[in-house]
Formats: sequence, C-alpha cells, structure tokens
Amino acid sequence: VVNHGAQERVDFFDVKAGSDVPELAWAGCVVVPADMWPNDVVLREDGSLVVSKMLPGPLDSTGISVGLRLLTGGDTGAVYTWNSEKGWREIPNSQGSAPNGVAVSAEGGDLFFAEWGGDGLVRLQGFEGEAPVRESVELPHHPDNLSWTPDGQLLAAGQVGSWPQMMACQSLEEGTCALAFSVVRVDPESLEVEEILVHPGTAMGSVSAALVVGDRLYLGSFASDRMASAPYTP
Repeated sequence: VVNHGAQERVDFFDVKAGSDVPELAWAGCVVVPADMWPNDVVLREDGSLVVSKMLPGPLDSTGISVGLRLLTGGDTGAVYTWNSEKGWREIPNSQGSAPNGVAVSAEGGDLFFAEWGGDGLVRLQGFEGEAPVRESVELPHHPDNLSWTPDGQLLAAGQVGSWPQMMACQSLEEGTCALAFSVVRVDPESLEVEEILVHPGTAMGSVSAALVVGDRLYLGSFASDRMASAPYTP
C-alpha cells in the first residue's frame, strides 16, 4: 500500500485472512524519492514495484504552477519502477497529467496507467525497455484506480465533475461527497471502452475504485465513510 503518513513510502503487509477478523503484519517498506508524491502501486511476482508519481512531492509544497498544469491537462508526474538491486527508475514515455491508477498485464509486457488530469487511459507496450510504445484512449471521467476482471478486462473508476468540486471533497469528515462517477471496462488489446455504470453519486459518491468479486462490483471512494456494490455482468 502507498503510505502518506510521516513519510511517503510503500508499505508491505502480510495478510492472514483465515480467521473471522483478518490480521495484518507489517513486513517492511520502500521510501520513495523526495520529489515524488506516489498514488498507486503494483507488486510484481519478482518483488519489484511499479508506482505512479501523481504530483511532485511533498504534497504540501505543491505550488500554483503545478495546480495550473493539472487544471489544463499538463504533465505533473510519471510512472516509476523499483527493485532491490537498482532502486528507482522513471519509465520512459510515461509522463502524464496526474498519473493515478496503475496495472500490469498478466504477461508482464504492458503497463496501463490512468491519466487523471487528462481524462484518459495510457498503455505502454514493452515498458521495461528503453523505448516503450505509447497509446492512449479518452475516458468519460477523471480515471482513478484500475483493476482487472476475472476474464482479463480492465476496469477504471473515476469521478465526473470539475477539479474544484473534487478538491472540495477533501474536507469531508463524515458521510459521502455526492460527486457523480462512472465505471468503464476497457479491452486491453483493442482499448475499446464500455461504460458499465453511471451514477449521480447521491448515497455513495466520489468513487475511486471498482473491483469485481463473484457477480458483484464493489466500489470504494476517496471521500466517503462507506462502500457500495452493484450487480456485475461479464
């Protein structure tokens, strides 16, 4: 998980889910570079990480120039890899406007990331090389987190609204920020986009994550004290 506490870092936990109440055991961490405000992380089978740098860090030092770039869809970050031997490396051709959710294909050759400030999804083919091939597709929202469906499709959940509306949600202390949202399903090969859920965000708004479990779609939010679910059809 990405930790925005006393320091910006990625924490590792061992999860024991066999009992009635799941147990977490902290297993270490990796501190991110000083100029990086991380957003999402993928842990790969070889122990390496893929981490999105949404904004320059630390967050409280982000100036008006970064805010203006965010408002206009300008680049504010990139996507990085880390391993225990070589440390951190910026992935070539991964710069974007507020890179958010990240996902890696099952074969390991394609990287996907949500460009929150640019309302799009980016695919980098051969991202571990020096010249990844970049393609992108427009989405109907500000895409936040990404997840894989059991049949290998990519889900992107995101907010529908203006940047000031979304920033106002940050001050919420209870309830839910009634910000409209949608969830799209993307074919990782063709990049064809299908909108599968559109909602005004009344009882549960500002949705930032969607995950398929069985025949249900579970939804998380960056500004709510609740979760939600909806029927899911493959």
